Amino acid sequence: MVQPLSYLSDRFRWLPFKWDIQRNDEYSGTGDGRVWQAKLAPELWRATVVHAQLLNTVAEELDGAIRALRGAEVPFMMASPLFCAPKSDPTGVGLEGANVTLLSISATRAAVVLAGLPAGYKLTTGDKFTFAYGGRFYFGEFSETVVAALAGTTAQIAVFPNLPAGAAAGVAVTLIKPACKVVIVPGSYKVGEISGRFTRGGSFQIIQKK
Repeated sequence: MVQPLSYLSDRFRWLPFKWDIQRNDEYSGTGDGRVWQAKLAPELWRATVVHAQLLNTVAEELDGAIRALRGAEVPFMMASPLFCAPKSDPTGVGLEGANVTLLSISATRAAVVLAGLPAGYKLTTGDKFTFAYGGRFYFGEFSETVVAALAGTTAQIAVFPNLPAGAAAGVAVTLIKPACKVVIVPGSYKVGEISGRFTRGGSFQIIQKK
């Protein structure tokens, strides 16, 4: 079972955080500067999450919700307050009524074409997106900037990371509050410090759960 955004992400207040990547590569090189890189496993998104100042009673509720995840046993969906919508449309109002879908995937699975966007809608390098497929979730970002054509389709857009083999065209794409399926890194949760009626500074690390 995957806990939804309402379990933690939307239920409590968080400081904005940035996503980083954990690469799982092996490197070798020579003395003349040549380097070889072999991917041992897919990249994983990770981040450090800190809650905003909370009433002590709310902070205790948060602590209980995190303990109920039983370490890294129960995955949950998490979105960063920093990436709620595409940079060109920070409130997401431009996507009201839009039904964005994955129109096609390149043979290398490193690029996609989207459909269902408003004409002229701009997607910027670094904008995050997600979609569900076969009971799993893809979370990624656009690696270049594009503008949707009059028909609402884009040119082929490079993405990171590559789409997994099980992902197929036709699925709905989420651009507003894109979320990643994650677990808490074992041992990383630090309870906040109490100051009067408030608790601040509680934090934990998350890592993508494939």
